[in-house]
Amino acid sequence: MAFVIAALSVLIGIVLFGGDRAGVGITLLDPATDLPANDALTIHTTTALKFRFSDLMDDASVHLHFEPNLDADLSWSGSILIFIPRAGFAPGHDYQVTLAPGAQSQAGRAVQGQAAWHFGVAPLSIVYLAPAVRAKASVPTNLWRVDPPGEPVQITFAQYGVDDFAPSSDGTRIAFSQRDVAGKTDLYLFTVATHAIRPLTQCVDAPCRAPAWSPDGTRLVYERADSTRPDSDTRAWLLDLSTLQTTPLLSDSRWLGKAPHWSPDGKTISFYDRNAGSLTLVDMATGTLSPIQTLEDNAGAFAPRGQTQIVYQELIMTASGAMRRLSLADYNAHTLRPLVSPDGALTDDPVTVWNPDGIHLAVMRRYFDDRATNGSQVYEVDTTTGDAVPLVIDPDYVHGYLSWSPDGGQLLMQRFPLMEPNGQTGIWVYEGSSKRLTKVAENGFFPQWLP
Repeated sequence: MAFVIAALSVLIGIVLFGGDRAGVGITLLDPATDLPANDALTIHTTTALKFRFSDLMDDASVHLHFEPNLDADLSWSGSILIFIPRAGFAPGHDYQVTLAPGAQSQAGRAVQGQAAWHFGVAPLSIVYLAPAVRAKASVPTNLWRVDPPGEPVQITFAQYGVDDFAPSSDGTRIAFSQRDVAGKTDLYLFTVATHAIRPLTQCVDAPCRAPAWSPDGTRLVYERADSTRPDSDTRAWLLDLSTLQTTPLLSDSRWLGKAPHWSPDGKTISFYDRNAGSLTLVDMATGTLSPIQTLEDNAGAFAPRGQTQIVYQELIMTASGAMRRLSLADYNAHTLRPLVSPDGALTDDPVTVWNPDGIHLAVMRRYFDDRATNGSQVYEVDTTTGDAVPLVIDPDYVHGYLSWSPDGGQLLMQRFPLMEPNGQTGIWVYEGSSKRLTKVAENGFFPQWLP
């Protein structure tokens, strides 16, 4: 017995010694599974990579190398390192990520060997509403998807039509508002992988629409009207997707809230209050409200992650009539700055979206000089200088509903031909590197990227 005890003690010592020398484990968390090092996977352009270590790590010792190189925001949640590329992964490209040697835990244990993963990025898809022009009154508007250069495919079949929609930032879900026989709308959730649909709200006589996702994908903010009347007041509401509990964004019902949406860091929500005549920012941590006066019925567009700027339209009166002028507000520094053309030209800018680089805007613009056209054309505006570069100029078309791809390489838009007697709104993609414009779908509108 003494011999057995001694032998077991030796074995326990070996195990303890070996365990102490064993390296820290690391896996790459995927929505479907845990992938050990050296395994391959396919991700979306906006996927947040999460690396789970078996120990709490010394943050300063952990370094990831990407090939090709990427700028990213890094954060820790316990022993999980979260990697979010600032401009997204390039669609259709392959990447390799390697954990540099020297990573160690807070207890001093090291990651043994080389940890590396290979993954490919799925091509971008486009989701839009169709038909824009209905040949028959009985044909409802529904969601369609196209994977260029493939053919469009209908993905929802609502009997009374879909009003609007919003894809989640990771491209796995689509929130949309669907009509019923009485014309009321409720929110629904479409899962891209399975095409499963589930209801999210029961708004009775209070139509719910215009959903917008929180950056972490756990909540929606949306419009909720007081009644089905067209002039009914609209307020912003929050919806928790795990419990389906929904509550007003603000407890004070005097505040209206049109077109609410989140800032990329999830700390601020913007909406438009027509009674106050202001774009209003809500600090989600403190509840503080910051109104920005504007008569243009618009809730603005937040700058990409890491910035505290919002671009919006101001309604100004000129000798040529009312025009929409872009202004830039930094809600952290409390500064406002109009984005006027350096040459002093008068312009009307009804729509604008940020390029993921955080510097440039794609703008639908009409000039009131020798560059004037019947419809708005597409320009790229530098927010630091106000300089504008033409992207798509075709006087025979009216352009609208702009959207940059997550990597900033492609601009999605709808275009309507002015000179065609039976013209239809089409969905087009502008390729930044080649400056090529390609039609991807007919008779559709409100296109958005499905990353």
